[in-house]
Amino acid sequence: HPVVLGPDNFLVTADYPYYLLNALEQVYPGAQAMFMNGATGDVNVGHNTADSIQGKGNDRRTFREAARLGRILAGVALTASENAVAL
Repeated sequence: HPVVLGPDNFLVTADYPYYLLNALEQVYPGAQAMFMNGATGDVNVGHNTADSIQGKGNDRRTFREAARLGRILAGVALTASENAVAL
């Protein structure tokens, strides 16, 4: 699962994929964007699993950071789709 938010977050959230999908759906109204990370776990951004287990947070494990990263990924996805070529 994607992990930006810190161990002090007890809310059920979509973390950074929420912002990624929201941005894509704004560009493509009516589309249903999906996020799938495959057979992976702890898709950590800027920290390691041990930090979460030990309850260590940092000032970047926030909703603001999740939004920033989600929007960056949306930009990369849009650039890739706009520059795709048929095989």
